[in-house]
Amino acid sequence: MVQRCALQEAAERLIPFRQGRFDNLCGLYSALNAIQLAQWPMLERNAYRSRRMFQHGIAALEHRGLLHSAIKHGMDEPTWTWLTDKLLAEASRLSGARLRRVPILQKIKRSDLYGALALIDSHTRMGEPVLVELAGSYQHYTTIVGVSDNRLLLFDSYGYRWIAAASCELAHHHATARHRIVRSSAAVIRMS
Repeated sequence: MVQRCALQEAAERLIPFRQGRFDNLCGLYSALNAIQLAQWPMLERNAYRSRRMFQHGIAALEHRGLLHSAIKHGMDEPTWTWLTDKLLAEASRLSGARLRRVPILQKIKRSDLYGALALIDSHTRMGEPVLVELAGSYQHYTTIVGVSDNRLLLFDSYGYRWIAAASCELAHHHATARHRIVRSSAAVIRMS
């Protein structure tokens, strides 16, 4: 029997926030989804708090003049990282529990997919959701909640449940795999 971690249990009990079909705001939704996972079970999902978090993210993008571009084209990684940090600060303020983003793959070599997957697996087993940018077929920001049966298990704003590890590689200039994990984007959301 495969033992599920607390993070996978949270992913089964909670419902991911879903982006609109045409809005390209997966960066905003991936952060919101990771935050709700990181705060569970301490904080149950709350409609008022969730709406406030979403509005905070939209207002932050609008204040910087990035909302139109984000809706139309999506976000680049620096914008996504900045927005995630803004949302983490707001979530910490609303809940009283400090959350932070901690990059995890900066020391992994670009050819070491198995090392990256092992590190992602160890963090998700500790209950830490992993935010990541997937380049390639999806061009998408998502939240990883586990590694099981050669799959990356997702808690995703577009409804993706998993991707096959065999279809992945770490992103680099000559990468051709269907799903390219951008190393600099991979970060856990940690309660401290």
